[in-house]
Parts: sequence; C-alpha cells; structure tokens
Amino acid sequence: MATGPESWGLEVADPGQGPAGVLAAAHSLEHGLRLCYEGLAGRGGDEAVAGLFVKLAKIERAHEKRLEEMYASLTPAEQAQASLRDAEPARMEGGYSLREFLESQAEVLE
Repeated sequence: MATGPESWGLEVADPGQGPAGVLAAAHSLEHGLRLCYEGLAGRGGDEAVAGLFVKLAKIERAHEKRLEEMYASLTPAEQAQASLRDAEPARMEGGYSLREFLESQAEVLE
C-alpha cells in the first residue's frame, strides 16, 4: 500500500518543462530503481532472489536505454533545455531516494 502525501516525489517533475526535462526526470527514476535492484542483488542471500533482482536491474537498464534513444531524437535546441545526466538524484519510481527506501525497508531486507 502506498504511503505518504500525494505530492511525494513530485519535485522531479516541473509542469512547465519540455520534452527533455520530462525524459531527464523519467531517466532519473529508472536509474534510481536500477541502482536499488543492483544493491539488493549484491546483498547475497537466496540465489533465486538475487537473480530476480539482477533481472529487474537489467529491465530498468533497458528502460534507461529507451529513454536515451528518445532523448537523442530531440532537436539540439530541445536537448539544450535539460540533460539526462543533470537529473540523476537517484530517486526511484514512487519518489523515494534510494537511501530513504532502503532505510524504510531495513527490517524487511535483513
């Protein structure tokens, strides 16, 4: 069940941003989730669960690549409005920072 205010994580989205800003925000969310899955896979434990996290990380990387392709299709003027690398706050889908999520799940993940 989702918790927190409806505005949680919306700081990555600016209503007035153009396509490059939207793609940069989306890329940062995929990137943050990939980092989370990679971190969870690296914790060891059950081999099947670790393998699942590796698979999920690969899926997120595929999402990142697709967003990078979409960004590359923008005009230079559109790309000048935002960089994919500028929006890497390591926020995950749902608005959590990677640290916030791992701290909130510490008991579950141990």
